[in-house]
Amino acid sequence: MTDTPPDGKRPWQNVWRSRIRTSLSYVDGLMRSVALATRRHDGVEDDAHGRAPGPAAALDAGGANDHAPGLDPVAHRASLIGYVTGLGLAALLTAISFWVALDRETFWQPGVAVGLCVLAAAQMGIHLVFFLHLTTGPDNVNNALAVAFGVLIIVLFGAGTLWIMSNLDTMMLPPVPR
Repeated sequence: MTDTPPDGKRPWQNVWRSRIRTSLSYVDGLMRSVALATRRHDGVEDDAHGRAPGPAAALDAGGANDHAPGLDPVAHRASLIGYVTGLGLAALLTAISFWVALDRETFWQPGVAVGLCVLAAAQMGIHLVFFLHLTTGPDNVNNALAVAFGVLIIVLFGAGTLWIMSNLDTMMLPPVPR
C-alpha cells in the first residue's frame, strides 16, 4: 500500500504539475516580452500597462479602419476583380475543353489530344497567374524558379517513363508460335 498525501494526489503528480506551471509561466513571460519589444504600427493605442488591448477591444473599435492589418481596401477590390477574371477564364477554358473533347465532327480527331494538352497548359497558366499570383517581378524569382523546377521534374518523369516503355517494347521477345 502506498501512502497518499491528504490532497489525494501522488507526489510525482505534484512535481509534474509544478513543472508544467513553471514552463507555462516562462512561455507567457517570453511571449509578453516579444510582444512588448515589437512596436505596434497599426494605430491602436496600448493600455496603461503597455499591453495591447484584447480581442474584445478590437471588435468594439469598428469604424472606417476596420480591416485586416496591411490590407488596403482599394487593393482588395482589385484582387477581387483579378480572382473573378481568373475564375471566368478558367471556366471558359474548361467549357472549351469539354466542347473539343465531345464534338467529333468539327475537329480533326488526331489533333484533339494536342488541343486538349494546349488548353490544359493554358489552364495551368491561368491558375498560376490569377490565383497563385506568380509574376515575373523581382520579388517572385524564387517562386518562378520553383515552378520551373517542378515542370522540369515532371518532364523528366514523363520522358523517362516513355523511354523505358519504348525500350521494353523493343527488347521484348517475339511471341512463341503455338
